Amino acid sequence: MQAGLLLRCFPDGRPFLTLLPDGTGHLRHPSGRLAVLFAGRHRRGSGPSDGGGGVGGSRRRRRWGCCVVLADAERAGVGAVFNPGGTSVCLYPGGAPRFVLTVHGGSCHSEATGERTLRWLWDHGPGGSAGGGAVGRPLCAALCPGVGVRVVASHRVLLCYGAGGRVARFNVGHAPEETERGGGRGGGVSAEERAAVEALEGLAERAQAALEGLRTALAYPRSSGSSSAHRAPVEASR
Repeated sequence: MQAGLLLRCFPDGRPFLTLLPDGTGHLRHPSGRLAVLFAGRHRRGSGPSDGGGGVGGSRRRRRWGCCVVLADAERAGVGAVFNPGGTSVCLYPGGAPRFVLTVHGGSCHSEATGERTLRWLWDHGPGGSAGGGAVGRPLCAALCPGVGVRVVASHRVLLCYGAGGRVARFNVGHAPEETERGGGRGGGVSAEERAAVEALEGLAERAQAALEGLRTALAYPRSSGSSSAHRAPVEASR
């Protein structure tokens, strides 16, 4: 096995967790469909750890370039996008934003209207918890069956996986010491929230398009001996 490769399997031997040395990897639903995609270089920082279940005995620290959560469906929708720069969004099944996280704070939104129902600012003091008295306890949400998120602080956003007899937990939060604290806690947060939502929705759309391209490539694979007749379905679908 390649040095630094982390591979964990379901009880029947099928892999559910694959992490490469550079920090890229994926989790799978028991159905075999992709549940979580990890991208980014391996460097020190908050990352996945043993959730007390099936990941292994040692704690591992990695930093993701991006983390995308996918529903367990043939045409999987994006459930969340986590960015190590501090801007992340968790979505309702219909695609509306549920949580929006920035380096300054976060907000919760109504699924029906999209209106903000809760807003808070991060406390970057020694406690490192959600500040301003807006959040008195962690925020939890099920992103899809088997995958949930627990927002504790800016540097502790825990992505939890539990399915098929296996459990894993990943810290996809932003480290406070890397936060840009300039700009204070003024009224510019709302504009930043909107910009974060737009940027992450664009990222989610690109991820969805990439998945569609992957499905097409898997449906019409090319081989060295393939003829133009074999390639025709791909060309016709463009």
